[in-house]
Amino acid sequence: MRRIDELSDIDLYEAEGVHRYCTELRQIYRDLAGELEFGAEALRVALGTAGGMLGWARVDQKARARRATAPLRRAGDSAAFAAVQVVKAGQLFRVMYTEPFEGDHTPAKKFKF
Repeated sequence: MRRIDELSDIDLYEAEGVHRYCTELRQIYRDLAGELEFGAEALRVALGTAGGMLGWARVDQKARARRATAPLRRAGDSAAFAAVQVVKAGQLFRVMYTEPFEGDHTPAKKFKF
């Protein structure tokens, strides 16, 4: 399995390492989402202005360009969603493993078994 260089050197057995890992991974996903969004738009414009092939009419040229670049746009949306999920994972790690309960913590409701 091939790993990303920025992430492979991070020690995941420390709280600071997990925080750094989530921060780096979020930045990678944000960069990827931006690149996919830019590439999809640039390709859509290029295909929309390119000459038709096999006698296709120019009327549907822009529609075909949008349809051809739709998977890139969806991949960009997925990368942006993944960045949000990485942030949530970092927050859950912080809450569940690093931040102790402060004060006298009592449950909101008591159950009898």
